[in-house]
Amino acid sequence: MADSVQHALDSFVPFLTSSLSRGLLSPPEVSSLVDRRRAHEHAISRLSPSKPAFLAYLRFEMNLLRLFQLRKAKLGKPKPHADDHAVERNLHLIFTRMLRRFKSDPRLWLQYADFCKRTGGGKRLGGVYAQALQYNPRSARVWLELASWEFFGNGNAKGARGALQRAVRGMPREGEIWLQYFTMELHYVQKMRGRREVLQLGGVRSKSMEESSLFSGKVPLLVFEGCIKEIPGDVALRGRFLEALDKFPQTEALSAAILASIERDFPDDPAAYVARAAHRSRADPGAAHSLLLEGVANVPTPGMHLAALSFLRALSDSSPAAATHYAKLADGAVASPPSPPDPALAKELAGYLLMTSAPAAAANYLGGVLEGVPCPRAEEWAPVYALHAGALMKAGDFAGAAMKLESALRDTDWDLTGSEGYVEVASLLVEAWGERDRAKREAEQDSDDSDDEGGFMGLKKAEFLVAAAPPKTQGALLLKYLHFCAGEAGEEGVRRCFEFARRSVAAGGAGVAEFGELCLAAEGDRGRRREVWRYLEKLGGGDTLLERWATEEGEEGGDASLSQQIRARMGK
Repeated sequence: MADSVQHALDSFVPFLTSSLSRGLLSPPEVSSLVDRRRAHEHAISRLSPSKPAFLAYLRFEMNLLRLFQLRKAKLGKPKPHADDHAVERNLHLIFTRMLRRFKSDPRLWLQYADFCKRTGGGKRLGGVYAQALQYNPRSARVWLELASWEFFGNGNAKGARGALQRAVRGMPREGEIWLQYFTMELHYVQKMRGRREVLQLGGVRSKSMEESSLFSGKVPLLVFEGCIKEIPGDVALRGRFLEALDKFPQTEALSAAILASIERDFPDDPAAYVARAAHRSRADPGAAHSLLLEGVANVPTPGMHLAALSFLRALSDSSPAAATHYAKLADGAVASPPSPPDPALAKELAGYLLMTSAPAAAANYLGGVLEGVPCPRAEEWAPVYALHAGALMKAGDFAGAAMKLESALRDTDWDLTGSEGYVEVASLLVEAWGERDRAKREAEQDSDDSDDEGGFMGLKKAEFLVAAAPPKTQGALLLKYLHFCAGEAGEEGVRRCFEFARRSVAAGGAGVAEFGELCLAAEGDRGRRREVWRYLEKLGGGDTLLERWATEEGEEGGDASLSQQIRARMGK
């Protein structure tokens, strides 16, 4: 290995010597460059060199190439030198060595192809793509890059078409290849149209070109038909074909054919209506809105309503007409909800009601939806329960929110245990209990009937909820509980939460720091604060909290020896 490394360094001596003599590099820079290159050569000359080692060497050499080019530019236009391309030659060599070892990674081949394009190595590109496809014949990206280079770089439409035809034969269900093949044929038609205009302007008319079917769009249409034969059920892909047509003139016949195929093959698919509406909206927004309303009338399913509402909402900021149609459609769905109930549609309509009406309206709507669900016990309904409770709380009905959430957790047939839905519903329940307690405490202050524990019953329930929660969710629920205690229940609430945490659970993970901040904020006595610090250390509070503890003990009134012990445990 040492001999090969030394040989690589010796081969670069002429470049370094000429760079010194021409003032492109200074002696310290040459010394540093040799040391770093030696380290990189050793890294890639091992028995099993890693991919990151090669990539690091490439980054170093590319930075050197940019530096060399900038310094040459500052000198004006120096005479060409035999060593001007030494860095580029070394980069090609590094790429070759890397790809010899990692030949099955198409990303590395594409990096090499991109380098060849940027440095004028066009003659190498054909070989690079050929080798890349030899080892990665099912890489759609390599095929597409080859076709793009052939068409736009080489001006070789026949070569690009041949590459894409081979690609679709090998990967007939790769929609992106079909789409790019279709787009390339559209580019070719436009190129030929431009050539025909030039010939006509010069007084030369080509009868064969005028009679050809090229300009009628038959070739792109054949590509599209081949695509839908291989991929018949992808309506979104057909929508992308329509988007591609928007970039080219005189494609009305092709658009009509694609739209007809969508309407024929997907008569009841909401995504098909959206694809057709999206295409129409670019020329006639009113027609697109009418099409969506027609779709809702013909296919009155929750999915159709949601697709139409989502599309219109996206346009409503820039189109008052879209906003009007959105409101009309949403009001109709609220008044007469489509069946079966759908959680995504319920969230969409509740959001609309919260923006345009009182929270009570959203709460009433969601309550009716949840009552109408035969068995709303699935993970997807958790956000709807949370949204319903949130609307009740905004309307001031904390008791009602708590009751609904208790029912959601108690009567459920769906497994929320350990899931995000469980945390969302349970956390909101803690907040609802706390708000209900706060309202009760405020009412008791205005009356003679005072119950010391009644104002904290919700917090007691929250303790049981947290203790019964799965371990993965205990930390998140405890922090939610503690946040409410600190914000609404005052110092007494924080002490309750802290004592509960000591008895039952750990805050866990990143929540320890937040847990500690809130607990310490409620503890003024030095002894109690020290007790908190010791507990946080057991929870694994990390060096940041320990550093703060040591600093606090080192202050006036603290225990200097304890501060030193803490720093010693931290290794400081």
